[in-house]
Amino acid sequence: RAATDLVTQDSGRRLSATIGVDQTVRLSDNWTAGLGVARRANISGDDIVLDVVPDDALSPLETAPESPLTLDQSFTSVYTGLGYQTGRTAASTRFEVRDSTLGSRYTGVFGGAREATEDISFALAGRVEHSLLDESANTTRLDARLGLAWRPRGKGAVIFNRFDAGFDEITGQSRTWKIVNNFGINGVFYERFQIASFYGFKYSQAEFFGDQFNEITQLVGSEVRFDVTERIDIGLSGSALLSQNGQTDFQLGPSVGYSPVANTWISLGWNIDGFRDDDFEAAEFTRDGPFIKLRVKVDQNSASDLLDRVLPNR
Repeated sequence: RAATDLVTQDSGRRLSATIGVDQTVRLSDNWTAGLGVARRANISGDDIVLDVVPDDALSPLETAPESPLTLDQSFTSVYTGLGYQTGRTAASTRFEVRDSTLGSRYTGVFGGAREATEDISFALAGRVEHSLLDESANTTRLDARLGLAWRPRGKGAVIFNRFDAGFDEITGQSRTWKIVNNFGINGVFYERFQIASFYGFKYSQAEFFGDQFNEITQLVGSEVRFDVTERIDIGLSGSALLSQNGQTDFQLGPSVGYSPVANTWISLGWNIDGFRDDDFEAAEFTRDGPFIKLRVKVDQNSASDLLDRVLPNR
């Protein structure tokens, strides 16, 4: 595999390339193993390119430790992985060592999912990352997530629950950890009415140069939707963010949904009031102002219909 990218800023220009080799071996009907090596280097351009708005990495395995003011991500990495899959269970793990211009990073990731019954399924994911940096403090990060879902095949409420735990440490400077739990339930009543309610709980603790702080935050909310026609629906959502210090933030807003084709739904809404919390906003649209939601259900039938539209004579 190979890739190139070009970065141009007012202060400089750089052309970089990444080349790698991956090998996967099937050990048995259920087990597979993988090994890979990758190298990224600057082909031409300045050594330092100022990035005034640095982007967050999409994945812990996409980039290497870098200066917050430069885009120099040259690295050499080696990884090994192991995968397991059966009819109802899938799991994989990967360990990587990456040597970059600023130091070395060791990363281990794990993920797995299982359908316990026809109605109950769960998924587990985790990551451990340790960076040894040459010119700054070493860092350690741990993340773990457990998700459970109850989805009856027939009528009945759908229940989701996700538990997250995280730990971050900058050696000699700060240490933070938190646990977050998000619970949601969704049900259809009287055919046209749909009600969803959710509850979130977060406990966080931070230590900076010997001073310790902790906080408890709770999120409660609900949304009601009504099917005006088979394709058009309207809704109203509201929620409240409760902090340990007594501060309360609210979110309230209407929305209109439309289903242009089967298994596709688009919603336009406007939050009259809102708030932001990085640990809760992934599941709910709580910021004030306009928003758009898009949901698409993809299976073998919808994929075939899409191919028929794109390639009608296939």
